[in-house]
Amino acid sequence: MAKINLKGVGTVHEDNKFEFKSKCKKVVSCKSYRRRGIGIMTESGNFEFTTPPPKQRGKGICKKKTAHGGLSITQDGAYYFYCKVYKNEGLDYAEVMRKELEEALS
Repeated sequence: MAKINLKGVGTVHEDNKFEFKSKCKKVVSCKSYRRRGIGIMTESGNFEFTTPPPKQRGKGICKKKTAHGGLSITQDGAYYFYCKVYKNEGLDYAEVMRKELEEALS
């Protein structure tokens, strides 16, 4: 990885955008890159970096956990049942899912 030394003024805007104005006369542009955001150095010597908005996380309420999954209530009021059975466990997945659902509902 090449190191770049920059001299100039950096500004942080309210919309999570960081802008750097270079004081260097001789500017070599570089490719954009992604590291917890998008950074790009323009032909004019300005460096701009923008962070992505935070991802929405599920905020379901867990009602009951089972050996291979569980039952939750989502934010919009729906019931959500999940079950995960690996192929290498050698189990009949249909039977395991039926038993897990019965256990979650009891």
